[in-house]
Amino acid sequence: MRKRLKTLYAPLLLLSSFFLLFLISITYSEIAHAQERTPFKSEAAVQIDESKHFTITDIKPYLENRGITITFSEPCYHENLRHKLKIFPPVRLNWHSNATSQKQKIFNIIGEFKAGQNYSISISKDFSCGGLAYLQTLNTFKMPDKKSGIEFIEKGSIIEKNSRQMLHLDLVNIDELLFQGLSIPPILIPLTIDSVSGLSYEKIKATYEERLRTIMPILDKGPGLKEFAGAIIEERQLFFPGMERNTKKTFSMPLSFRKEKERGGIEVVSLKSNRAEQHIESPVRIFRITDIGLTYKISDNSLLIFASSLNTGKPLKDVSLLALFGRSAAVNLGRTDKNGVLTLGNLNAKKPILLDPNDKTANSPLSFNDLRFILAISSGDSSFIEINPSGHIKPDWVTQSHGKKAVNRPLKGHVFTERGIYRPGETVHYKGTIREYKNGAILPPMDIKPTIKIVDSKGEIVHEGRIELSEFGTASGSLTIKPYFPLGTYTLTMAFAGNEEGADKGTASRTFQVQEFQPPRHFTEILFKPERKKDTRYINLDRETAFLGCEIGGAYYAGGPVKHGKVRWKIYYNSTDFPKEQYKGFTFGNPLEKREELIESGESILDENGKITVNVPLSKNVVSGLYGVEVIATVVDFDGKAASESTVYQAEPGYLVGISSHKGSIKAGDSESLTVIVIDKDGKHLEKGKISVEVMKKGFTWIRKRNEFGNVYWGGQELWRKELASTIALEKSNAIFDFDFVNGGDYLLKFTYQGGDGKSYTSSTRYRVEGYFYGYEYENRERNFERLSVSTEKDEYRPGETIRVLVSPHKKLSSLLMTIEREGVIEHRTIDGVGGRRYIDIPVKKDLCTEHLYIIPWNYCQRRIPCQ
Repeated sequence: MRKRLKTLYAPLLLLSSFFLLFLISITYSEIAHAQERTPFKSEAAVQIDESKHFTITDIKPYLENRGITITFSEPCYHENLRHKLKIFPPVRLNWHSNATSQKQKIFNIIGEFKAGQNYSISISKDFSCGGLAYLQTLNTFKMPDKKSGIEFIEKGSIIEKNSRQMLHLDLVNIDELLFQGLSIPPILIPLTIDSVSGLSYEKIKATYEERLRTIMPILDKGPGLKEFAGAIIEERQLFFPGMERNTKKTFSMPLSFRKEKERGGIEVVSLKSNRAEQHIESPVRIFRITDIGLTYKISDNSLLIFASSLNTGKPLKDVSLLALFGRSAAVNLGRTDKNGVLTLGNLNAKKPILLDPNDKTANSPLSFNDLRFILAISSGDSSFIEINPSGHIKPDWVTQSHGKKAVNRPLKGHVFTERGIYRPGETVHYKGTIREYKNGAILPPMDIKPTIKIVDSKGEIVHEGRIELSEFGTASGSLTIKPYFPLGTYTLTMAFAGNEEGADKGTASRTFQVQEFQPPRHFTEILFKPERKKDTRYINLDRETAFLGCEIGGAYYAGGPVKHGKVRWKIYYNSTDFPKEQYKGFTFGNPLEKREELIESGESILDENGKITVNVPLSKNVVSGLYGVEVIATVVDFDGKAASESTVYQAEPGYLVGISSHKGSIKAGDSESLTVIVIDKDGKHLEKGKISVEVMKKGFTWIRKRNEFGNVYWGGQELWRKELASTIALEKSNAIFDFDFVNGGDYLLKFTYQGGDGKSYTSSTRYRVEGYFYGYEYENRERNFERLSVSTEKDEYRPGETIRVLVSPHKKLSSLLMTIEREGVIEHRTIDGVGGRRYIDIPVKKDLCTEHLYIIPWNYCQRRIPCQ
């Protein structure tokens, strides 16, 4: 049996081998023919008959402007070629971007070409230029690769020691990344800032070593200076990012390979490609891998330094500090106390050590204005901070006024018209008033001729001229609205200035409308019919769904419906308001700043009775009275005339929460008190009950996201933050809520009553608070500090009184440094664990009795860079 099978398989094996050889032969023949049909640029040039054919002689790709330049052997018309030329893989082209003439040999084509991609050009065989047929020769090209690049993502130079110690980079076409780092002692910081910028890594290393050999004998003699020196440690590490070609990608490099990764240090970093053919190298950057956060306050005669932990936010004691003045003067400041603070008020008591004996300016007395660096050393950690004369933290919400040049004549003006709306053909009468503030008196100026100008809705000047002021400082005039004048908003402006040099120049303006009224022929009517229907989607459950039938109709004033008229509608959520005559001092309902959500929109044709019904399902928020439904409908008749109507539907709930009336806008720090009541459908008071209170603040935030390519970007989002949640009780039908707003911004106060039926009933009210707005995420996402809300009970205090400072942080503070200043630090204190709103009392002593006293807090949050 085995022999029989072997006999049968032998012919089959021979036949399959023959068939395989035949396929290989056919494939090889097809490849050879394909190569003959499609020559490449690298092959020998194809001989063409120039009297019968034209062809492409050159293709040059340019990655900078994402385009190619095609050169033909004969001129071709631009418009003819664009419909016959195709590129594969398909690319969206912009033919009109660089077209220079209608007939040319060279064409510049801009398109969405991808770097590193191979492309082929196909031209239709029936295309001809100047009677010559196209012959395909050169038809392929490759877009060049993007230039290799290494960029540091973050501008900051601090990497927390107690973290993953990541260095974030943007890389392009880097296959092998070499890290070169020098861990240097703090005493070499001035050399890093001043002398090594622009040098190569090898040259920087040699410069450091030479500098350290020069100053070591000097450091040995100075008390407390040697601990700021040490050995230079070099470290190298090779990384393989493994990224896609021609795409910028984010690569996070861990620095945990360092020999002394548990210790902090100052690292000078250089990154470059390890490939010999790639001469790509990043600029040299200096990073502080540290847990020491340094803050300083400096004036002409005092210096305060605060050291804290970046990880915990707590003050750091026994941190050695060294100050570097000018070019070479070093002063040992000492160590921070238990509060992490070191103060210095008398520089003459400190003896400087000259690190450069050749410094000719060393004999000049020390001044805080010459302070350049503060170096810090603690157990297993080191850091520094560069002194910036203008300060590191720039509070952009504080406006510092500068002295203005005195002017001779402060002038104020006002202009108005007798009406706000005019028809074409009517006359506009205007009048202006100017007053001069001089020597404490308000007088009418006598030698001023103001200029009057009226601009129409199209921005054209329809009236202009100078007018005389009366003895009362007034001027008047008129303008007749011509029938051909455009409709819309007109602007009346009065400009004036005194004759003396340097006098104030001012303007006053007012707008008015020019409109022509045309009475409508028809009107739109909206009627509501709420109903409930059984929801058949639920099995074995008796559920109902609330619907609102919106009947939209159109009718002529003369009588009769707008038959088969066109109707468009939009339906939005809206605010609710339930006014009660017997409670005039209270509001019931929920305001909305704007139409929050579009429920439905559509377009249809009215029936023969001029009506149509639109059914809208109602959500729980509408049924409970939290939201209303606004329907906006427009009916267009057969002449194209439109009439619109807007109507709001709101379902009155079983209970209404009433809020006492108040001002819509108040100042930050003002105390407010609201009275809250609850009534039933019959308007009767509820004597007892509990009401939940929520205070929401409108803010913005920036969220860091990644797109589909893995790149990081920032997206903005508006949101409401809960500032406070509390519960108040109804006592004798009333509940009182006392509060004040420390920060400026928009606020929403929600009062919710839980009824006996298990449902919640809510009313809300809004406040606009004038004052500082602490929306730190939105205003500057690049800022490395946050605002801290601080206010005092009043602006002026007498000796013996106590200044009460209210501190309201966004999050719990690990520690807070508060300074009292006037031309320098007068007093300071450190406060631990500030969470929520807290009052800090400062007694007014005799040494504080002065004008313009400044109370400045500096707070630190856990695992954050210092934030003010």
